[in-house]
Amino acid sequence: MFRPQIVLGVAVGSAMNPVAALGAHAVLCREQGLPLADPGHPHLLTECTDARLIAECIEWAWTAPQARGQAFNIANGDVIHWPTLWPRLAAFFGLPLGDPAPQRLAQTMPPLAPLWRQIAEREGLRVADLEALIGLSWQYADATFASQRPFPVPPLVSTIALRQAEFASCIDTEECILQHLRAMQGLGLLPA
Repeated sequence: MFRPQIVLGVAVGSAMNPVAALGAHAVLCREQGLPLADPGHPHLLTECTDARLIAECIEWAWTAPQARGQAFNIANGDVIHWPTLWPRLAAFFGLPLGDPAPQRLAQTMPPLAPLWRQIAEREGLRVADLEALIGLSWQYADATFASQRPFPVPPLVSTIALRQAEFASCIDTEECILQHLRAMQGLGLLPA
């Protein structure tokens, strides 16, 4: 059994994947001529788990005797401090970086659905309906990278049991997010 942290991957209509929310938020800012601003509290940090890492771990566990009957926390191997992601995200989308601007994305993003539809039609995107693309991930984003206050206890877990069982793969979380955003662009889910 595996207990991942915030799962990152390419997903359409997911309730709990912030990658699409990050991408759509940035694209909508760019379309409106706005800088990309961190919508959350400046002290947010957590761990994430790349979906590809989970798949690799499941494949490893299939043949690793030390994994039988065990439960493992699984995370990328680093801690992400969300405010440090925003400069890289702004550069990725060709946006200026704005000052932090706290907001509830579940409230501010859905009204931009008509603008998303215009972008999707102009760019030939595969999903023109913003809600169909994001699912409930705006709410999930508000609970993770756009939270308005830090968590009382940072949601960090120990992955030492997994490492001691000899699964040592890891990935940089910020790079993982950018890789998934590139993949979404390549699939026609986000404009380049």
